Amino acid sequence: MQIAIVDLGTNSVRFDIHQLRANKKTHQLYHKKIMIKLGDKVFTTGRLDTKAMQRTVRVFRNFKKTCLKFHVKKVIAVGTSALREAKNSYQLISRIKKQTGISIRIISGSQEAKLIANGILAHEIIRRQNFGHIDIGGGSIEISLFKDKKLITPKSFPLGVARLQQVFLKTIPPSQEDILKLQLYVYSTIKSSFISTKYSNSLVFLGSSGTIRSLAKLTRRQTRLKFLTPEALRDLIYILSSLSKKQILKLDGIDPSRTEMILAGALLLEASMLALNAKQVIPIHSALREGLLEHYSAK
Repeated sequence: MQIAIVDLGTNSVRFDIHQLRANKKTHQLYHKKIMIKLGDKVFTTGRLDTKAMQRTVRVFRNFKKTCLKFHVKKVIAVGTSALREAKNSYQLISRIKKQTGISIRIISGSQEAKLIANGILAHEIIRRQNFGHIDIGGGSIEISLFKDKKLITPKSFPLGVARLQQVFLKTIPPSQEDILKLQLYVYSTIKSSFISTKYSNSLVFLGSSGTIRSLAKLTRRQTRLKFLTPEALRDLIYILSSLSKKQILKLDGIDPSRTEMILAGALLLEASMLALNAKQVIPIHSALREGLLEHYSAK
């Protein structure tokens, strides 16, 4: 049986088709990721932008065609931070349902964190008994701690890169005052939640998301390391914070769709690592879609 998994995020929408076999093992048949920026302006206006909704409906119509081509029997579609907060989310969900037949379920931050964590445990080869995980999205960041390869602390914070860029970094390059405000806000928000959790100290963290992989590519050219450190991020922030949009675009390894938000991503990850006392973040690929696949294939 073929099933489709759709992760409608704040910045991008990810669409996978898997073949679910009798032994409950899965095989990926199709993958698509599109930067639709559904959360454009949503964190300052509280509403989904009309053009962003139109882009999203068009994408879902194409998803429907692809589902028919692959004879998909079931579509599992979830929406995250942008849909959680926008006052007019129901309008978009209704239009997509009417035009494609695809139902989108909005999941909470807590549900998102647990699904991501379970996806990591099921789909990643993990050699450490104790570790942490960070997933950076457009509207939120999910942080989980694992002890003896068991999930003990899944948390979600409204600290995504699109949100921080819209609220704090309104110009490119931004002022040093705005950068400091963002750093302090992220650090204090995360530190206050993990202050009684001594277990997080000095852990190695895994990190999923396009933002983390992009940051790793940028720092690797200087450090030659396959993981991120607070020191490497600090050096990168020093460079990015003085560049214009055109100058950032010229950096080797930058996805043009992430130009406006890459500094916010670097600031967010650095402040998070400092708050968690994390030594390093190792980029991985498993995230929400793998958690959804694991959840539904196990039924």
